Amino acid sequence: MTEENRAAYQDAYDQFLWPNPDDYLTEEGKAKYDAALEKYNSEFDQWQAKFNDFMDYQFAVIEDSPNFLFNNVLLSTDAQFIVSSLLKEVPNDNPMSWAPTKTVYTPCTIDIATGELKTVDTDLSLLSCGVADNDVILAFNGVGEIPMTGYIIKGDEVQTIEEYITSKIPSYGEWIKRNLTHEMSSWDMENEEEIYEEFTFTGMPVATPDLGVIAFWNDCPWDDFSYAEGVVFDMAQTSGVVSIAANAKDLSFSDGELNIPAGFASVEVFNLSGACVKTVSGVEGSVKLNLANGVYIAKGTRVDGSVSVIKLSK
Repeated sequence: MTEENRAAYQDAYDQFLWPNPDDYLTEEGKAKYDAALEKYNSEFDQWQAKFNDFMDYQFAVIEDSPNFLFNNVLLSTDAQFIVSSLLKEVPNDNPMSWAPTKTVYTPCTIDIATGELKTVDTDLSLLSCGVADNDVILAFNGVGEIPMTGYIIKGDEVQTIEEYITSKIPSYGEWIKRNLTHEMSSWDMENEEEIYEEFTFTGMPVATPDLGVIAFWNDCPWDDFSYAEGVVFDMAQTSGVVSIAANAKDLSFSDGELNIPAGFASVEVFNLSGACVKTVSGVEGSVKLNLANGVYIAKGTRVDGSVSVIKLSK
């Protein structure tokens, strides 16, 4: 392609992208086009001015109104109020973060009849996740937090789920401390060394309206595998604990031995791939499992048909 041909091609291409009305309109057509364009520009300027007023008003309302966590709406058991999580931006005190602010969440209630908004008086950042009778709110500090911790809130009294369960049934609290306390490592920036701390994980809680059954789940950051682990407590103590039992006569594991109390018909041990690697039947007392190092799940079935599940770490 010669330079002359290239210039002609470029000129044609530019006209294709940005056609000039003078090149294809008659004088009469050009006059109509100019009149229509002037009318359009005038009407668009009027619309733009109104749109700018609307946006200014919208942002003013947003700035002056409470902001809530998206898709976080819970109805009280008596259908009298809504529970949600109020969010706000506060100065970020994390020296490792580039963001000048951070978002914190506060459980809140909205009276359906009056629209009155009440927030929980706490310095903790908590997400509402459940409602029980007598205006009780269930909350937690967020997925991925170390430790992921559940809370129960009555008025401005904020209590961890572990504290609440322990106050009602101490043996359940002992089970939580024994089975849900894990050692986690972190990096100490000041001393430039890895440190290890123990944390108790009580996750995201849910419950029946009367708090007769309380459950929570964790995302289990203490293991190399990503999975969710759930625990269900029967606070009425009428049928034991579902899924993972939490009573004084439960399965336990120590120094490579599984302790099986009286009342168990069989125990199956599974690896994290779901394969059964050991089965024990009709045994009471300590059993040497001879497992390879790793994490396992032991499922015990009692003679009455109830089930207990515990995690084994070797």
